[in-house]
Amino acid sequence: MIKIVSAIVAGSIALAAPAGADPSTFVGDVYDLGIEGITDSDLVELGFAICRELANGEEPETIAAFLHYRSAVGNGEDGIELDTARAEVTLAIIDLCPEVAGGHPPLMRAA
Repeated sequence: MIKIVSAIVAGSIALAAPAGADPSTFVGDVYDLGIEGITDSDLVELGFAICRELANGEEPETIAAFLHYRSAVGNGEDGIELDTARAEVTLAIIDLCPEVAGGHPPLMRAA
């Protein structure tokens, strides 16, 4: 199994899920990637942080690279692979913020 270090900025405020967002599906989809070591609520918060970064104009590849880097720093060889981080960003788009998908092509296609 893979561990991930939460890259959530301290002090972020939890907001109500936007219309179309499906946090429980996001959690299940990310766990299906083999990610562990993060609570459901922290995972949802991370997913919405990804969405906020996308909405603010950040590129999906940059976000994925950051998730990969933070995971490697915190977990060494047990950190997530870059492809897994790309999948996590894509799942955030699909499950939590499909409204940003038009401006950001998915980094991976759902099977």
